[in-house]
Amino acid sequence: MLEMITVAIVFYQQSSRTYGSFVSAAQLLGANVIAVHDMAHYSSAAKGERLTDSAMTAVKSWGAHVVVQRNPENGSSHRVASKLDEMDTGALTINAGAGTEEHPTQALADAYTIFKEFGNLAIWTIYE
Repeated sequence: MLEMITVAIVFYQQSSRTYGSFVSAAQLLGANVIAVHDMAHYSSAAKGERLTDSAMTAVKSWGAHVVVQRNPENGSSHRVASKLDEMDTGALTINAGAGTEEHPTQALADAYTIFKEFGNLAIWTIYE
């Protein structure tokens, strides 16, 4: 399904379940996966490279079409998405956790569980 897509999974903050889930999902969908865990310690980020510059490296040097990122700073995913848009890369950003903000991928897992359990996502039909 995603055979021609490269997904960069870039985690600045540890989370084995979320990291493993994204790696597994991308691989199962056939994407080429470049996965870097603990970016804060083992990359140019440790030397002071900005988050947006790291994302641009993933897109321009690694050929990523999608950047999945987890970072301890609030607003980090929005900053990366804005930079990729500003530079007209065409790459997408997926928020796998940004500081204390909501974790949108958890909402997807919850919606999937509700759908599997009730066969419907319309909340009013569940409680009728």
